[in-house]
Amino acid sequence: MNAFEYYTALDARLENLANENLALPAKKYMKNRSEFYGIKSVVRRQVIADFKKDFGKPAPDEIDEFVEYCWNSPYRELQYTCMELIDLEKNPPIERLKTYEKMVLVKSWWDSVDFISPNLMGKYFKLYPEFIAEKTLGYVNSGELWLQRSALLFQLKYGAKTDLNLLFDYCTQLAGHKDFFIRKAIGWSLRQAGRKFPEAVIEFVENHELSNLSAKEALKHLK
Repeated sequence: MNAFEYYTALDARLENLANENLALPAKKYMKNRSEFYGIKSVVRRQVIADFKKDFGKPAPDEIDEFVEYCWNSPYRELQYTCMELIDLEKNPPIERLKTYEKMVLVKSWWDSVDFISPNLMGKYFKLYPEFIAEKTLGYVNSGELWLQRSALLFQLKYGAKTDLNLLFDYCTQLAGHKDFFIRKAIGWSLRQAGRKFPEAVIEFVENHELSNLSAKEALKHLK
């Protein structure tokens, strides 16, 4: 089964579950940025589980093309299922990062970026730590909102292996950013790091000029 056939079979399953009564409020909630079939998350995940049983995971050499088809779809559920299916790839090749970056930059919104950053990019940089500094600093300096958010969030699942110096550096560089999504991401990333490094995060927040939103989010469970 090639990428187009795989995509077409997946789309057919999702379309079969379309519910206009759910699609309209979902579209409104997402600021009318995408069309929706109107499928609840729990149903969509069952679709993924059943689809995987029937057709397996996306073939590694078909993933980039599969992503292209899904990202060209007007229906947001195709992007959601695509992300979760390609996350099944345990050892993405070095060149896969280009696809992840494109996924962040095209049809960008928090719902996709907040999965791609800690899951796909997070896994990638664990496999290829030699690229972390160059690539993520490039994101911070890019001026691209969603790449900057990715640089803040890719370590969300790193736990005790979080590079605090890197995180603190990026939070400092982006602290003056005016956008809500960056200020929120600063707080979120610090709050998550604070689960393992509470004293270091408290000290950082107390000694740096962060927005009220960032500081409040960072210290939510620490004070």
